Amino acid sequence: TSSANNMDFTKCYSPKYFTRFVSKTSIFGKSLAIASTDVIGLSDPGISLKDLDLPLLTDLKIISSFDTRQPEMDILRNWNTPGLRSMTISNFIPPLSQHNASLTWLRISLGRSTNSRARMTTIDVHAFREFLGTCTSLTELHVSLGNIQPATTRRTISRITLPKVEVVSFDILSCIPAVIKVLIEELRFPVASKLDLTFGLSHDHRGHGSLLNSHMRPFFTDEAIFPAVTTLKLHAKCVLTATRFNTGTTPGNISIPFILIGNIRHLTLSIVGLGEIVRANDDVPPLRSLTFEKCDKVDKPWLLDMIEKLEQRRDFGGLEELSIQGCARMEDLKLKCRTIPQG
Repeated sequence: TSSANNMDFTKCYSPKYFTRFVSKTSIFGKSLAIASTDVIGLSDPGISLKDLDLPLLTDLKIISSFDTRQPEMDILRNWNTPGLRSMTISNFIPPLSQHNASLTWLRISLGRSTNSRARMTTIDVHAFREFLGTCTSLTELHVSLGNIQPATTRRTISRITLPKVEVVSFDILSCIPAVIKVLIEELRFPVASKLDLTFGLSHDHRGHGSLLNSHMRPFFTDEAIFPAVTTLKLHAKCVLTATRFNTGTTPGNISIPFILIGNIRHLTLSIVGLGEIVRANDDVPPLRSLTFEKCDKVDKPWLLDMIEKLEQRRDFGGLEELSIQGCARMEDLKLKCRTIPQG
């Protein structure tokens, strides 16, 4: 399906009509959305989306079917999109293009599916890095990762620097830390100051504390990846897994790996549906602001222990803002030294 000039069109089930429709209407539009369906896929041999001339296009959204892995797909190949600024793509890696350099906002989703039994998707990590390397004007990058594995390749690992990206987010579900590491270890975000991390953790996993640590480690172990990040939003949520039997297990406890985030000065925590938040043995970084959003397991003893750690390192005077929003177990918390806004 496609849309132009923010108008909705009926679904085109004929491949030939689909191609003609996109070619004729999109030349006048500033936004275009294309999605494969159960009836017609973007890799259908009757569809040709090569060599489209879209001089006015500024916003593009392409959603391919979950099992689309054909590298010969024509979509985006040799398109003329000199004004393209924003792009959302799902389950495929776009070809290299000189017009990628005009992008300032990008959302890319790999291996994500509403089907909990969807099979693992293989991605070409080298192609992913090369594509990002052509997006030299990006200021925001948002990546969603699902059940993926890197393709076996002998190509030389290339380091990619994104010199203008200021905001980065990763939403990770069913993707193991080793794959995350392979995907980002050769990426560099020298000026990015804000990082948003979302992790979906399985309900039946008893080692949530170590699991969160292992998922966060690829982002912080090598400081060269995010040397300038000082603002972190950390979301950890419970994800129900498809199991044959209900084992009746309760979520395991979780701890925040402060040892990894020593350079963070502004921290937002959102912990939902998991076990108790246990006190960490790590030193708390010298935070200037601390925000809790919808943390259903964070309680007063945990927060008071955290504040005590700040006082011990004589950095508590630097804490300028403490905000609690939607945290039932801390609704009546009062600190003499701070006025806490309640959400």
